[in-house]
Amino acid sequence: MKKIEGDYSKTIETERLILRKYNQDDFEMLYKNYVSDENVPKFCTWKPCKTKEEADKLLGSWYKGYENPEKLMWMIVEKSSNQGIGIIRVTHKWLEENKCEIGYSMGSRWWNKGYMTEAVTELVKYLTKEIGFFTIVAEEVAEDNIGSRRVLKKAGFSQYKSQDGKLYYKYNSKK
Repeated sequence: MKKIEGDYSKTIETERLILRKYNQDDFEMLYKNYVSDENVPKFCTWKPCKTKEEADKLLGSWYKGYENPEKLMWMIVEKSSNQGIGIIRVTHKWLEENKCEIGYSMGSRWWNKGYMTEAVTELVKYLTKEIGFFTIVAEEVAEDNIGSRRVLKKAGFSQYKSQDGKLYYKYNSKK
């Protein structure tokens, strides 16, 4: 069993994407491409940012998340344009169970291009093979969030329904 504590938000590359920590220099592109996009937060816990001040507050709170060892976060960068187009993160870790939860979202201009499937698939490989998590979940996926459900299935997750009827997805590296 590998050690699964510590800062593991290292840079990860795929064929078309770079997953990396974001910094204050990324503010303008994340504001333009992502947090101000009215379509993005439909299934998220945050609302689209109408002003740069709102975006600064939201992105600043996420940036502070790097201080929390429970959370890992990467900005999704499209290699061809070098633009930050979304976020993918580990939102919870249950170390005693070698389990974590992921969440993600991306600017709507980049939907339906396979980018999120590429990012999730590579992150799952990283979390299971390099970090040592056995199980990865995506909880409370809305039934009408068809795009996210499709991403998770393509990335090898199985769908389950909780006792209260909510959908969740699970990837188990020990199948």
